[in-house]
Amino acid sequence: MKCTFFRYRALVATACMLAAMPALAGDIAALPERWLEWHNNYAVYPQGLSDCDASKSLAAEWDQNLLRLANAIARSGGVVPQGTYGEIAGGIGNSLQDGQPCRGRPVMGFLSIGYWPERDVAAAVGARPKLKRDHGHHFVLTIRLNTFAGLGADRVPEFLRDKDKWTGIGTVEQTASLQGLPVINNSAIVITPPGHAPAFVAMPLDRALKLWLPAQAQALRDQEDLVKQYPADRRDDIRKRVVEPNQALLARGQALQRQGDAVLKGLAFLKLDRESGGFEILAQPGPDASALMMPNPNYFDPKLPRSAVQLMVIDISGLQLDQPAARNGDGFDSTFLTREFLERVDWKSIAKTELR
Repeated sequence: MKCTFFRYRALVATACMLAAMPALAGDIAALPERWLEWHNNYAVYPQGLSDCDASKSLAAEWDQNLLRLANAIARSGGVVPQGTYGEIAGGIGNSLQDGQPCRGRPVMGFLSIGYWPERDVAAAVGARPKLKRDHGHHFVLTIRLNTFAGLGADRVPEFLRDKDKWTGIGTVEQTASLQGLPVINNSAIVITPPGHAPAFVAMPLDRALKLWLPAQAQALRDQEDLVKQYPADRRDDIRKRVVEPNQALLARGQALQRQGDAVLKGLAFLKLDRESGGFEILAQPGPDASALMMPNPNYFDPKLPRSAVQLMVIDISGLQLDQPAARNGDGFDSTFLTREFLERVDWKSIAKTELR
């Protein structure tokens, strides 16, 4: 089976898998007209159940909550354009969530939404229309549920991943807005219930330093080893240009660590130091310095059922919300149609009625 979805590779596999699934039991009539049959991956993807330590009954609760959310989003998005069918599918599990824990906490999952041209859809007697084939040019809008995403780990150096473990740390830049909601890093819109605590909070300086200082010390040792590989007559010059600026960088960080709690419990900022070529952790904002953010450890309400949907993160990568919408000139432009749909949905109303 081949899929030509315009998304990053991890989501392609999920989208292809969902496209091949049979319909599951549920209120299929809940979705409005010109939407294909509802799918949820929990019946054919046991790894998702294992990821979240979810029983089949819990997965069924999750399925009904996803279907209700899917129905609300589909209806809020308005009438599906003529010559087009909408598809919305659900999933459970955290295998695509950068290793975030799912066991013993709210169930994680996603909704994937997109449009298909009418030529790829066939009528089905007594049932929803079905796809004639399971591949094609099809942009997938992914909404991650009960999982922290959007800050973009690729925007910060590897040392902030804590020895390759997922930390959720990232820098934040508002690149656009949608219905008054900030678009983060041109890649995500984070949606929380009205009045809820934020999904992301500022990272304390002391935590950032605990990750940064060992990494910087190791980088310095690596540079010293590298200098030894040069001819003896060049080592002093290389050490002065490469090692000494990084020694100064490390010394500034160590001086920060010796500050009192008033400073260490404050905010952490990240900046690229041009002299050393390395990243520096700062206690104050400044030119080219970005605040470090992390998932709010107190975000989820432990009193709610694990199947409750408490957080939505819309992955808008590829939709370029920082630029005016434009068709690509093709007869069927699923990316353009998906962006129109995204902009029609009343996301604040969805958050008010569907999130807990």
